[in-house]
Amino acid sequence: MDIYSPEGIKRILSEKGYFLSKTRGQNYLVNKNLAYKIAEIISKTIENQEIEVIEVGSGLGSITIPLAERFPKVISIEIDKGIYECLIKIVKESNLENKINLINKDFLKMKPNEITQSQKTYIFVSNLPYSVGGEILRKVIYEYNIEHIFVMVQKEFFERMIAKPDTENYSLLSVMSQLNTKKIKKLLDISRNNFFPIPSVDSVFLHIVKSENLVDNNTLDYIVKFFSNRRKNLLNSITLSCRIDKTSAKNILDTLGIDYNKRIENLTPQEILTLTKFIEKQI
Repeated sequence: MDIYSPEGIKRILSEKGYFLSKTRGQNYLVNKNLAYKIAEIISKTIENQEIEVIEVGSGLGSITIPLAERFPKVISIEIDKGIYECLIKIVKESNLENKINLINKDFLKMKPNEITQSQKTYIFVSNLPYSVGGEILRKVIYEYNIEHIFVMVQKEFFERMIAKPDTENYSLLSVMSQLNTKKIKKLLDISRNNFFPIPSVDSVFLHIVKSENLVDNNTLDYIVKFFSNRRKNLLNSITLSCRIDKTSAKNILDTLGIDYNKRIENLTPQEILTLTKFIEKQI
């Protein structure tokens, strides 16, 4: 079955009477050379070739198939029932049934023990849907014992992940991405023309290495509150977010040598973490 051309995809779907969903960001990679290049890059980056792959949003298998040719097992999770049924047939015709474990579920609603086994090592691969990309990344980082994450994301999403303080794209996503990872490396720029249907934006392919020291949930809650008051100066933001009086907030900022009139978006991720940890000890 031809999964690497618009005509082939249309034929596969029409045979089942299925249609792609814009709400789920169903834009499928149709450049076969690029798909195999992505799988090759992942394979060369990971020294342990016995590692297994968790792939979320497999679609029609454009990356699933080349991954299964290089790794012992691919656990393929596809939320769309119709696409999943097409993928069953595609995998069967590829003669890789023994290397691809197909699951038709919502990854965000699954528990790690439904997917992984404690004695095995995994990497995570996904063409992240823009609408839930942040949720999926957070779940992988916090709930799974996975160090290496390979994702395709919209260029705008990537720019927000690596944004610096005092820039338009700097956000909660920037802070949490940079605090919870050791590395966010762009491996490839990917034109929108490599997908069908053609999306409105270009993408990038990333290698993310998770940090051993993750921001705990209590600290995360404070950082979320600070960014919900991002337009206020730090004195007012801390007073509101932490429900303390201005005198106490001033003492905290004076101790850390931080200007009252700065905003949370003026601080680096590490400065935000230091401020938040200090506040946690004081209240």
